[in-house]
Formats: sequence, structure tokens, C-alpha cells
Amino acid sequence: MNNSYDVKALAPGAWAIEMEKVRAFLVAGDTSALLIDTGAGGVNLRAAVCECTALPLRVVNTHSHYDHISGNRDFPMQFAHPLELSALLQAGFRPNPVGDGAGFDLGGRILQVVGLPGHSPGSIGLWDAEAGLLFAGDTVAGGRPVTLCLTGASLEAYIRSMGRILAMEDDGEGGTVRRIFCCHGSLEVDMDTVRQLKDCAEQIQRGELAGEPLPDGSARTLPEAARIYRLGDVALIV
Repeated sequence: MNNSYDVKALAPGAWAIEMEKVRAFLVAGDTSALLIDTGAGGVNLRAAVCECTALPLRVVNTHSHYDHISGNRDFPMQFAHPLELSALLQAGFRPNPVGDGAGFDLGGRILQVVGLPGHSPGSIGLWDAEAGLLFAGDTVAGGRPVTLCLTGASLEAYIRSMGRILAMEDDGEGGTVRRIFCCHGSLEVDMDTVRQLKDCAEQIQRGELAGEPLPDGSARTLPEAARIYRLGDVALIV
């Protein structure tokens, strides 16, 4: 273990825990706290949590890719979408299933599970409706591509998920999404980024956007046939 992390306050009772190439999020209510993802390992994540809160803690994984679950072993109470459980079991973890629409009651604060498949079959986000915060996992990213080429990824599901986020856009009267947080790339993106990602995916689906070979080095971890598609400020790897 090491202490190579940086804790950043996002809003009252909400923090980002920055690690190398990935970040986790911590949200606290009056009686308990929720850690969203646990990174790729090698970091004393419990120490980072203790810098922010001493409340009883649960962990929820936005999906089962290794860079979001490797720290799970340090936390006994874990949750994930049912479609991600098989991969988590293979990694040695035994999370509790939690589905779309379920809520984590933290005491005076509820985080709702929002199904956002596409990047993986059971990708989820966590939505704090009162504060207008959406923790979107790897479904969105700023300043780097979103990958839709790994096992179980679906372009069609991704388009639907982007539509779901757009339907949550703030109407100026509160109760909807005002800030969107990402696990990779930029800490935060806006709805214009979501719109561009949806447009990019739809153009790929219609065959209107040409893909490029992946940059040197990327092919070591991604399928050989994958291509990168760029539109404006966003990119998808499919």
C-alpha cells in the first residue's frame, strides 16, 4: 500500500479521491457513507476515506472492470449491478446485487442507482437528486475516449444511456442533474459533452463516421479490430 492519492472536496459531504489514471468518489450523509468504486489497487483507500468521514461505509461498484474494483478487498460491504456480479465473483469478491432504481439511504441523503449500460452490461451511475450530482462511472469522460469495445459493451445500449442522462438535465427548478462526475479524464463534464457523445454514437451506428486505427500502445489492452471515432471534443472506441 502507498498513499498516492489526493482528496478533493466537490460539494458538502462529497469528495473525489484521485488516484493514478482513475478516481473514486465518497458521499456522506448523516448516518453512513458510500464509496463509489475502489480503483486499481495499490492505494491505501481506507486512509483516504478516513480523512473525510468516520461514518459506517458501504461500497458500490459502477461496473466490474479491474480499475474500479481492485480495492474492494479492504471493505466488507459491497454492492454492484446483477449483470456485473459474475466478473466480480471471478475476481474474488462477493458483492450484494443492487438494481436500477434502488437507493442508498445515507441518512438525510439518498443516492439512487441509475442503470447506464453500454460501457459494460451492468454499468450504473449514482444520482444525488437533492444536490443534483450524478456520479457516472465510465459512461462519460472528458478529454479522453469512452471505450465501447470490451466484452459486453453495446453501442445501442450506450445511446439509450446517453438519452437517459440528457432526460435528467436541470430545468432550472432543481431536482435533476446539475453536475456530472467521471472516473477517468476530466473530473467533471457538462450536458453538452453528453450530447456530443450521443451524437457520436448515433453517427457510428448509422455508418456516417469514419474510424481511425488506435494510437500506438492502445492495442495492447484493447481488441485489435477496435477503432477510435472522433466528433468535436469527444471520442468513442468501438
